[in-house]
Amino acid sequence: MDWFARGYVPLIIRRNFSSIHFHGEVKQRPQSLLVLSNHAGWWDPFFIIYANLRYFRKRYHVMMLEEELKARPLLRQAGAYSVKKNTREAVISLDYTVELLRDRRNLVELFPQGKIESPLLETIRFQRGIDYVLERSPDCAVMLVACFTEYFSRRKPEAHVFLHTISPTDNPMAEKYNHFYHASRQQLIALHKTR
Repeated sequence: MDWFARGYVPLIIRRNFSSIHFHGEVKQRPQSLLVLSNHAGWWDPFFIIYANLRYFRKRYHVMMLEEELKARPLLRQAGAYSVKKNTREAVISLDYTVELLRDRRNLVELFPQGKIESPLLETIRFQRGIDYVLERSPDCAVMLVACFTEYFSRRKPEAHVFLHTISPTDNPMAEKYNHFYHASRQQLIALHKTR
């Protein structure tokens, strides 16, 4: 993971983005960190690996669909592990997530949508499993993340990553996330108006 996070990720972000902006709470946490992020594109986990490298300094892990990870086995080097959706085996992956979150040195990223969807969606629908992890991980911090990329008049896009930390007992989590997601979109619009 170290070579992937420290070498490869900053390199490909610099090559492919004009800039990356983090908005919100970017500080180290004493407890483990569960990151819940929208999934608008291939780049989303790379933004969190980059933020983790710069700010959180934890061991990065991300749950991916089994078929996606089979197609991209290199991502195991970046801390990826698989889940087989809508099967009994999915509980094994969820239990593994809970186990990772028992160690304060870990950061685990989950995509509640369970698949890549347009950032234009009004509501992020949570798949089953998030509540299972939250109920069994009361000591972790939960970081809500919303990622957006925009081109405007540049060849390379810029990325905006919004972050907000809450307790795992702040429920209902899907409602909390969607409130944050809408607020992030409004903040991004406001940022553009000041340019």
